[in-house]
Amino acid sequence: MSKKKAEPTSLGEVTAGHFKSSIEGLTRLASQHPSVRHILDILTRLRERPYATNAIVRGEPGTGKEGLAHTLHELMHPDGAPLVSVSTAGRPEESVALELFGAWPRHKGDRPVDGAVAHADGGTLVLDEVIGLSPALQRRLLDLVKRGRYHREFEDRERPAQVNVVVITDGNLNGEVQAGRFRHDLFHKLGRLDLVLPPLRERPEDIPGAARWMANRVRLDRGMAANVELEGGDVPPDSIMIKRDAIDMLRSHRWPGNFRELEIVVERALMLYGDGKQVSGVDVQKALAEPT
Repeated sequence: MSKKKAEPTSLGEVTAGHFKSSIEGLTRLASQHPSVRHILDILTRLRERPYATNAIVRGEPGTGKEGLAHTLHELMHPDGAPLVSVSTAGRPEESVALELFGAWPRHKGDRPVDGAVAHADGGTLVLDEVIGLSPALQRRLLDLVKRGRYHREFEDRERPAQVNVVVITDGNLNGEVQAGRFRHDLFHKLGRLDLVLPPLRERPEDIPGAARWMANRVRLDRGMAANVELEGGDVPPDSIMIKRDAIDMLRSHRWPGNFRELEIVVERALMLYGDGKQVSGVDVQKALAEPT
């Protein structure tokens, strides 16, 4: 008998990384944070009336930007479409240009190289950070999102491509625009949707559901039953219980690493310090005492 697939109960579960390819349970998101409610509204509308557009997803490291970008892609392209991700941070301009746009052969015997834009044609191109892109790359990216045209390296001929671009950033992109280091026209083309994921310390209501989801994912990844529950309510007798004092301790932590840090702490508390029947506040305290 197949087990019912768990649905997320908070935006933390949607954006925790493990849930990057699911859009189930969006109407059950419980967070009352204004930014989270805004994101939920956008996701719900996209699910009801899908359309492809560009987006900027912002937030501190570990807040789930990549997971949200994948969810946006699924909602914008419910019938399936390519999704290609490129990380640009700290890389030389030539390397980024080659990966993004591909290259035409410079020497006899060389073969053309298709870039990420060609592979993402008809779907979504996710750019992990655009702060620091050179003026030349910004101009070429503007041509892509404004005109649907690009050219390969070492090639003059323009090529068509229909892609929606989702940028994820943990930097101050507005400040880069104001400082003149990032094109304002490109910024506005990319920011058709502008979504901000608040840090975990501002959304403690998301922590219990996310902790339960992560604990069950830890067990599933190791071939174990997904039987972790939160203390309280009607739960099966064979459940591994996350005690109330454990949840209280998780909710009171500041989480500088956000969901990424929470995942590490949950795994340690469950697998290293819990007794196999419950996870207590003492177990969480031990897990938090180790560096993450």
